[in-house]
Amino acid sequence: MSVVERAIVVLLLAASVTAQTQDLSVKAIQKGSQNFEIDIRSGSATVADCLAAIASACGLEVQVAKPENAAILSREKVDVELTGTSLESLVELLAMAIGLDGEVELDRRLIVIAESPAEGDDAAALEHCRSDAITALIAAYGGSEDAQDEVELLLRSARLELAGGEYSQAFDTYQDFLSNFKKHPAVPEATVAAAHAAFEADRHEDLQRIVQEFLGSYPDHPLVGRCQLIAARSRLRTGDLGGGMGLLKGLIRQARERVLPQRDGMLAELLLAETLHERGEDEAAIAGLAEAEIRYDRKLDQDLIRQIRFYMAICRRATGNLRDALHDLEVAAFEVPNDALRVRTLLLYADLLLESGNPLVALTSTRSALTLNPQGETLFRARRLAARAYRRMQLEDEASKEMLALVLDAPKLLPDPELRRRELSQSLREIGEIYLDKGLVHDAVASFKAVINAAEHHADELDPARRELVAECRYLIAVAQARAGRHREAVETLDSITEGISSESLAHEIRRLKGDCYFESGLPEAAMRVWKEGEGR
Repeated sequence: MSVVERAIVVLLLAASVTAQTQDLSVKAIQKGSQNFEIDIRSGSATVADCLAAIASACGLEVQVAKPENAAILSREKVDVELTGTSLESLVELLAMAIGLDGEVELDRRLIVIAESPAEGDDAAALEHCRSDAITALIAAYGGSEDAQDEVELLLRSARLELAGGEYSQAFDTYQDFLSNFKKHPAVPEATVAAAHAAFEADRHEDLQRIVQEFLGSYPDHPLVGRCQLIAARSRLRTGDLGGGMGLLKGLIRQARERVLPQRDGMLAELLLAETLHERGEDEAAIAGLAEAEIRYDRKLDQDLIRQIRFYMAICRRATGNLRDALHDLEVAAFEVPNDALRVRTLLLYADLLLESGNPLVALTSTRSALTLNPQGETLFRARRLAARAYRRMQLEDEASKEMLALVLDAPKLLPDPELRRRELSQSLREIGEIYLDKGLVHDAVASFKAVINAAEHHADELDPARRELVAECRYLIAVAQARAGRHREAVETLDSITEGISSESLAHEIRRLKGDCYFESGLPEAAMRVWKEGEGR
């Protein structure tokens, strides 16, 4: 289905306000053995009712991935009148209109509603649809004098802004709703969403204000704990560690006393442990997590309780207790239900296995992580760990291949420039160590030149990060040349580094190596001049 088709149907779902009857009719016309065409007319029916009617007409069942998604389906309403729409398109777009992902699996006779957007969907396409949906909302509700239409405009626009990362705008939109519709039943949920938007936008004063207003107006609401958690995270981010940790301890105490839901208490336990770890108080974090693991009912909120072992492993590693950390990670790798956290667990497990001298199992763990997420930063981390494992196993050729691939692929694997610069520098040095330790100067130089050629092949894209990469490679070529006794060649290579040095430490290393090369070439006066220039800086 094209982006245009998505945008058009989102537009229709948001803007069809002419049919105000409460009826719902669905007609399914089978087209071949694998598809249906649907005629649907709905006057402000819930999406859940629409999907149930569509499924019944086609002889299918609706499967919803999570309870919270079922709640959204039952709450959100649409006004729509379409004819001759394919079943697959209609299901996908009904779900997309309320921020979920819908798919038809005819072989299983299911309509599946899951999280949105579908993995792998094009970000630009989704943004195009989101923008069109906002425009459609304004067109549908913007000129209406009906208060309910204004509510719909504000809440739906805020959700779309939040989904698109426009956090400050989303907060302002939620604030408009909260200021003008103080008695509306959606106020508690909107307040939590507004607090989240304020946190992401670093509007911490606004966040604390609306949280306090919410606590004053709804002291016994089930979302009180969620609001306090966001407030605690805000205090921690702004450096108020005492205030943030105090709020977390209060949440934990109230969860123990059954005043707040257990899930809020468990989230507070994990965040408090993370904070203690960052402060170097790992023993306190371990003690708190161990107590929480015993105290909380494992039949409830298993997705959180099963994360305890992962966080305990991080803290135990910091204390030097690798044996227990490895045991915790072995448990966590099987228990954590979230794939993203399982990937982190497997990579940390591989790292600790390398520290404890077990490279073969570490390599297996990295491969398991890659089966869950073979792309992006996960791919970079896994391949770096694999290279380290190969070196431990004395398979230097395999290690160097992994490292070279990392360096060449890093720009697309690591989007953060600072992280990329740091990781590239480390990878390049490890390539040099692999070859130079074996006395293979020619191979080391050839590897660094391959990186330079790859970077300069995209000369029109030679941004500061690429220039720095080229400078680092030239420096490492000079190191290899000096190691082989070719000091004059090393000086010429160092002189060719005219740009790309943003790191003062790299600039210092270049001057020091140049002075060393002059000295070894029998030019002590030139060496002293270069060394003194470095001291003068």
